[in-house]
Amino acid sequence: MNCFECNKCPELVSSRSQIVFGKKYTNNNIFIIGEAPGKLEDEMGVPFIGKSGKILRKALFENNIHDYYITNIVKCRPKNNRDPNENEINNCLIHLKSELLQNNPKIIFTVGRKSTEVIYNLFNIKFSNISENRGNIIKLKYNGADIRLLSTYHPASTIFNKNYRSLFFEDIKTLSNVAGI
Repeated sequence: MNCFECNKCPELVSSRSQIVFGKKYTNNNIFIIGEAPGKLEDEMGVPFIGKSGKILRKALFENNIHDYYITNIVKCRPKNNRDPNENEINNCLIHLKSELLQNNPKIIFTVGRKSTEVIYNLFNIKFSNISENRGNIIKLKYNGADIRLLSTYHPASTIFNKNYRSLFFEDIKTLSNVAGI
């Protein structure tokens, strides 16, 4: 099924403005994955342009990370910003896998508990919780290529929990180092 015609998740189809595809900024060596589009992303059709996106982009910019591909596990906004359910995630995984194959990244950087859990499960890695898994660099193979996986807190969590803020920025710095920037 073509993603442009996706109707697999009736609740998401009825509440979305549009499908929010990933966006490439210069190259695709760093592949950033969030959970799902928010309200502004749904309206504009671009991932991570709301408040969380501003925090993420500022941290990336401050660490000289300008070249990346950014996307979400689920391409449609769940109503009231709820977590996507397992069925919605499974329905959308085909699109995420396609993005990974098309972009062939060297680094996958997940932001948030849900995206980290989904990617860990995709690669058969044991996920405990985001606090234990964040900041760890995991080497893996995908489509014959060596990839490094790194995870952090969701930028939105740094708004509500100031303790996460320094850890989030520390993880962005680690991303910069892993990317050789």
